[in-house]
Amino acid sequence: MKEGEAKIISIIENMDDSYGGPSVSLPGLIKALQKNFHIPVKIISVRLSDNEFNSSLQGSNIEWDNSCRKIGPRKIMFSFKFYRVLKNNISCNDLVYINNLWNYVSFCAYLVARKKGAKIVFAPRGSLYEWSLKQRGGLKKIASLVFQKRFMAKSDMVHVTSESEFEAVQRYGVDKTKIVLIPHGVDFPAETDFTSVKRDRIVKGFELPKKYFLFMSRLHKKKGLDILIEIWNRFRHEYPDWELVVAGPDYGQYQASDALSTVLYLGSVSGDDKSKVLENCEFLVLPSYSENFGVVIAEAMAFSKPVITSSNTPWEELNDKCAGRCVDLNDFESVLKEFLELDESAMAKMGGIARKIIQDKYSWGLRSKEFFEKVYLPLTRD
Repeated sequence: MKEGEAKIISIIENMDDSYGGPSVSLPGLIKALQKNFHIPVKIISVRLSDNEFNSSLQGSNIEWDNSCRKIGPRKIMFSFKFYRVLKNNISCNDLVYINNLWNYVSFCAYLVARKKGAKIVFAPRGSLYEWSLKQRGGLKKIASLVFQKRFMAKSDMVHVTSESEFEAVQRYGVDKTKIVLIPHGVDFPAETDFTSVKRDRIVKGFELPKKYFLFMSRLHKKKGLDILIEIWNRFRHEYPDWELVVAGPDYGQYQASDALSTVLYLGSVSGDDKSKVLENCEFLVLPSYSENFGVVIAEAMAFSKPVITSSNTPWEELNDKCAGRCVDLNDFESVLKEFLELDESAMAKMGGIARKIIQDKYSWGLRSKEFFEKVYLPLTRD
C-alpha cells in the first residue's frame, strides 16, 4: 500500500468460512472494489482456531491479517494483540469499515480509528433488528448506554443492506442522513444447463439424494431450523421421494440433541462442495427470524434455484417476480407442501426468473460501484 493513499481497512470479528454470510459478502465487496477501482484494501479479524480458512479469498491478493487469537468468551472476541495490530495498520487517511457490533473487535476498532483521525463506517449486519436486540437484551442495553449509541452517532456513515435495516438503524437513534443503503452482491456462477449436465453428487463422503430441498446456513435459532425440522417431521412420510439436506456449522448443539436425525446433515460446506450442494438441490428454504440480507438466498437464486423464506427477510421480490415465496412463518408449512408438489417445469421457470433477478440487480460490479460512489469517494476525497 502506498503511503498516504486512502485505503479501506475492513474490521470483522471472524472470517473463517464457518462464520456465515459476512465471510462471503465482505470478500465479494472488497475484491470488486479492488478490481474495479484499484482501491488498496486490507481485512483484519480475530481468529478462533489455528486452521481458519476463507474460500472466498482464494485466488485473490487481498491482505488478510488474522494473527490475533481470541482469548476468553466467544461473544466478546477479546484479543490482547488486536489493539496493537490496528494501531500499526490504520492511518488518518483511511476508511475503517467496521462490521458487526457489540464486541471488543468493533469497540477497539472504533477507538483506534477515532484516535487516528480515520473515517469510520459501521456495517451493523442485522445486529440492530428488534429480534437481535432482544438476544442478551440486558447486556446490549448497557452497551448501548455506555458506548454503542455514542459510537454510531459519531461515525461518518452507517452501511445497511435493506430498507428494513435502514428503519432498524434509524429506530436505534442514528441520523438518517448518515445511513446509506447498498444491498450485498453475489458471485455469479457461469451459466450451466442445470437439467442436463451430470454432476458429481459426492460431498464430504456423502452422496447427495436424488431429490432434495436445502437449508444452508448457520445452525442457530435465528435461522429457524427448529421450525423447519418440526414442519418436515410432521409430513415427510407423505413425500417419500424427497429429503431435506442441511448444510452449515452447528452453532446450536443440534447434533448433540439428535435434532438432525431425520435429515442429511453435511456440516459446513464451502468452495466446490458448496457449489455442488446448491447446483443439485431443487430449492432453498430459510425460515429465518431476522435477516438484513440473507446472502445464501441470493447465492441460491444465482444457481437458478427458487427460494422459500420468511417475511423477516428483505426478499418480498420473490413474490413480486414469481421466483419463490417470502411468507409469514405461520404459512411456511403450507407453502413448503406446495413446492414439494410442483412439477419440474414450474420449478425451472421460477429458478430462471430468480437467476435473472440476481444477474440484473445484484452483481458485485454494480454494488461495488454504489459503494465507491456513495461511501468511499464522499469520505476520502480532499
